[in-house]
Amino acid sequence: MIDFFLKGGFLMYPILLCSFAGLAILINKFIQYRKILGETEMPLDDLLKMKANPAILTLIMDGIKNGCDEKELSLIGTRQVRDIEKGLSWLGLIATIAPLLGLTGTV
Repeated sequence: MIDFFLKGGFLMYPILLCSFAGLAILINKFIQYRKILGETEMPLDDLLKMKANPAILTLIMDGIKNGCDEKELSLIGTRQVRDIEKGLSWLGLIATIAPLLGLTGTV
């Protein structure tokens, strides 16, 4: 496998870097989603039956507990979506660049 990598030339290093960066983002998002799922107070089976997003359920439960109005719930929801989507643009960039680097290496 190392021989294959070395025969690939200098473009294999950025491709390897893209692979590790993509894997790091994937692991980070997996941990983040598991954490969000763990914040809900409902059992997992009940959440799966509802087929709803756990972040939305957390938002609704917080709103009910705290007596928030619609504007506050909207603001909290916007923050949660922003936090969930953070880093995904980098994953898209890596998914675009890595194949182009591979094609460049074959020309």
